[in-house]
Amino acid sequence: MPYTSVDDRYFWYQFGRIKPTLRRIIMLGAAIVSLFSFWEVYIDPNAFPRSVILRTIASGLLVSSLVLFINPKNEAHFTNYLLLLSVISICFITVSYCSSERIMPYLVSALAYYCVSVLVLAPFMSIRRMIAVYSTTWISVNVILLTYGELAIYGEAWYSINVHLLPLMLFSAAGCFRLRQAALQQFSLYEQLLSQASLDGLTRTLNRQSFSEVAEKRWFSSLPDVCVAMIDIDDFKRLNDTYGHLAGDNAIRHVANLIMDTTRKTDLVCRWGGEEFVILIAGLDARGAHSLSQRVCKKIANTPFIYKDNPISLTVSIGFAAYQDQPDLVELINEADIALYRAKHNGKNQLQAANN
Repeated sequence: MPYTSVDDRYFWYQFGRIKPTLRRIIMLGAAIVSLFSFWEVYIDPNAFPRSVILRTIASGLLVSSLVLFINPKNEAHFTNYLLLLSVISICFITVSYCSSERIMPYLVSALAYYCVSVLVLAPFMSIRRMIAVYSTTWISVNVILLTYGELAIYGEAWYSINVHLLPLMLFSAAGCFRLRQAALQQFSLYEQLLSQASLDGLTRTLNRQSFSEVAEKRWFSSLPDVCVAMIDIDDFKRLNDTYGHLAGDNAIRHVANLIMDTTRKTDLVCRWGGEEFVILIAGLDARGAHSLSQRVCKKIANTPFIYKDNPISLTVSIGFAAYQDQPDLVELINEADIALYRAKHNGKNQLQAANN
């Protein structure tokens, strides 16, 4: 999760929040459209041939939009298609009321419900999208009224409808803007809290608990191309004793930054504890992952750590393990840990692979 884009995280966070409400509003809207149709047929049997059929289509479009909730690809796919179906539905409803003597109260009620419903999508309503949606709706409704409703532009009936419609849309657009700002602020706070819970405060790499959760999913989705590198800073205690704990903290941060710079964005880097790090490398074969781990080792050895204008040489020992039918990730990490101890024993500043 820390490596997905901000836009993706924002969409899935907001989608999870608005999904139940939005589904209920769509289903309620479809039910209201259907009930109004049958009620009008009851009081005006001549309305059946045109009104009921058109509103049934509109209701069907609203219900069909629920398919978008099953597995949305991304924010643009979900929001644009949902808004498109909503605008088409309101167009069918507008046409259905054009032949009715009660066009004004019914149509304004339908448009009011539409404007309120759009507010639920406020987290995804950028200014450009708001302008496109509201202007498209207003133009479409008026073109239909002038074409099928036989209203004279600037006439009394046209004016009466628009004097209600325009304020509705303006208030809805203003509400969308304010709600989107609130949604962005809430998401920013959520990201900060999530970061504090999942990242190590010193190095900004994954903490051990968060790594375990994400790595377990990566383990099952990436087999057999899964490797682990266990990294330990050499002679770290001597560094602490010589330069102090502040220098030790800065050295850990320095090593973490070099690891993050050398690895790929898809690799999971975790501060395992103290001066130890773990890298989960998925999607590369054993040879490629081994080469990547070697680059990390050389990068750290060739990049001095500067403390109070003094260059300090740092090296690391790395234990490397590739997937070879291990039963779980814990066993793979354990093999890398054993290889790490062998690297320490053999002179440090080197990489040792498990099962060699």
